[in-house]
Amino acid sequence: MLNKWLDTVFVCIGVLGLILARITNNPLYFVIAGLPMLIFYAFKYLIWIRIWIQIVWRSYLGKIVISLLHGLVFFLSIIQARIFVAEALGLPPQDFDLTVGFFTVLFYLPLWLCVIMILSMILYTFFAIAFVLMIPLHSLSNLSQMFEHFSFKIARFRQRVNNGYTEIGNRFFGAGATSIIVLCITWYVWDSFPTVTRTLAPAVRAVAYFADYQNASAYPGVERNKKFRLHENGVVSYAEKDSSGVIIKVAFVKLQEADQQSSK
Repeated sequence: MLNKWLDTVFVCIGVLGLILARITNNPLYFVIAGLPMLIFYAFKYLIWIRIWIQIVWRSYLGKIVISLLHGLVFFLSIIQARIFVAEALGLPPQDFDLTVGFFTVLFYLPLWLCVIMILSMILYTFFAIAFVLMIPLHSLSNLSQMFEHFSFKIARFRQRVNNGYTEIGNRFFGAGATSIIVLCITWYVWDSFPTVTRTLAPAVRAVAYFADYQNASAYPGVERNKKFRLHENGVVSYAEKDSSGVIIKVAFVKLQEADQQSSK
């Protein structure tokens, strides 16, 4: 009873917001009125789907599928982290394994948002098709109302169809509301991603300074008392801290000096 009453209240709020938006030509009214309705239906849907997630997780096949999804997201996170580290440092990311690992964990959740968005859209499509298929069956059950007094089977058929129609309708609206919310969050996160990556560029250099750059004063051909990282083709990079942050300089290994030290 309370559930139906809340459904009616939130639908009326959404319709009222739509009417005000239409009258005033201001869509903000519909957004303000529709947001509580979306949250309400998404909350009900998440309560329902949490039970199915637990059932899937307890099954052997479900654990395999979820583990494969985790592996796929982790693999995509590594790729994104390597691209990010390469852009921030201007150096090959394979030479900064700890820094790439750190930002792989950072990109893990945003990429899971994309997976959740895709899964929610798939479920929304499934419930949309089921809801459309239930419409003629529901209409048929309403036509059979006049005969339900003559047959118990007709009355039971009509009750089952009505319950199924209501249940699928709730899942359809709940999946739609959840998809809209997840889509908006995902779009906001990835739309602001270039700005965030530019902001995090100093953090990449700071993580690399503490994690991947090391002192090795006995190594020939490099400057003493400086943190460095060797790269291919005789290239070495140095990381230094100053008041503005971490500065990375690139140079070649001093081969002549290295030969002199080795000859001694």
